[in-house]
Amino acid sequence: MTESTALTTSTSPAASTQPGGLARPLLAVAGGLAVLALPLLLITLSVRLLIFTPWLYEYGFARYNISAVTGIERAELLRAADETRRYFAGNYEPLAITVQRGGVDFVLYNEREVAHMTDVKALVQGVERVQYGALAVALLLLGAGLSAHGREYLRSYGGVLLWGGGLTFALVVLAGLGAALFFEALFLQFHLISFSNDLWVLDPTRDFLIMMYPGGFFQDATLLIGGLALVLAVLTMVVGAVLRRRPGQALLAAATEGIVGPAVNPAVVGLLREIDTDLDGIVRWFDTVLYPESVPVGEWHAKDVLGHLVYWHRSSANAVTSVAEGHGPTQQTDTVDALNAQVRLATGPIPVRELTVALSLSQKKLAAAARRVNAPEAVVRVRLDGRERRLAELLRVTRDHLRQHLAELREASIRGHGG
Repeated sequence: MTESTALTTSTSPAASTQPGGLARPLLAVAGGLAVLALPLLLITLSVRLLIFTPWLYEYGFARYNISAVTGIERAELLRAADETRRYFAGNYEPLAITVQRGGVDFVLYNEREVAHMTDVKALVQGVERVQYGALAVALLLLGAGLSAHGREYLRSYGGVLLWGGGLTFALVVLAGLGAALFFEALFLQFHLISFSNDLWVLDPTRDFLIMMYPGGFFQDATLLIGGLALVLAVLTMVVGAVLRRRPGQALLAAATEGIVGPAVNPAVVGLLREIDTDLDGIVRWFDTVLYPESVPVGEWHAKDVLGHLVYWHRSSANAVTSVAEGHGPTQQTDTVDALNAQVRLATGPIPVRELTVALSLSQKKLAAAARRVNAPEAVVRVRLDGRERRLAELLRVTRDHLRQHLAELREASIRGHGG
């Protein structure tokens, strides 16, 4: 069986009905929504983590010497803060807190303060709903992507995490600068927007709510929330970057550096890394294009180029694998033009996502076989005219082939056809 017929028979008629036609643009739209949802998720998560963290209150009461301001012992202040957190998380009304002050029971908040805390509780629980809604968007996209494309979708989802984390980082930095420079003005606007009444206007000489939580406390809390959101944004981007790396890339790097398996010839190592980089650029390009069938690239369209690359990369991987398994070099069976024509027909009905997966899998196979052969001068293919092609030459030709078509795809992007 020739390599071209192997490609044809490996794809069934059902391939044209696999997810990838309508699913791809829908997932692209959903991905955009998830990118916008991630800042909401990370920022609301940071807000809720700080609100429900006892350390914040311990820090604030100590920093602003609230015991001296209110005449209430630190232990009683912390107990009041704990009751407030339970109130925010619960479904009961009103907030009624009694503390020991000067050795006698003391009702901490008056009616106006209690009414304001009802509004604050509604705001806190609204933040919770936003958090869960944003999380649902992110998880639904992940579930839909995995259902449509399997584990390979994790790579595209990594891009969503990278963009969402980056957007969060930028928004938090801008907000942090505003809070550092114009906190009082922004804090006033926050209250005017968030509350429909003036119950939040309190007297710091007699209202214990504002005595316990002065403006400095809220400014510190805001900056801490921003810092936590930045940490979460960076972690999100790190996870996204890990997912964006093609499967097997880390293992290849480890193997070529002698961490696992025998040392690999440096010439083979360098060529494999260059191929890996260029192939990754091609896969990334197709990840950014909704309809590559309509993107002209010379006499072909972008999807034709992808099918062409899949065939020749698979052919190279098969050739090197044949030598690695002791079967000897493979023989080219037809002219390049004839093979390209066959490949174009064979790959036409296959969705782009499946072709990019096939290209990545062929690279894994090629890299593994090249490490096993590990001899740059080993003959791995005999061309139609009888000329021998050795491993190092085949890898150089493969690298240059990828680079040529990657340059053409990027040129198409510059012309405004895609990417």
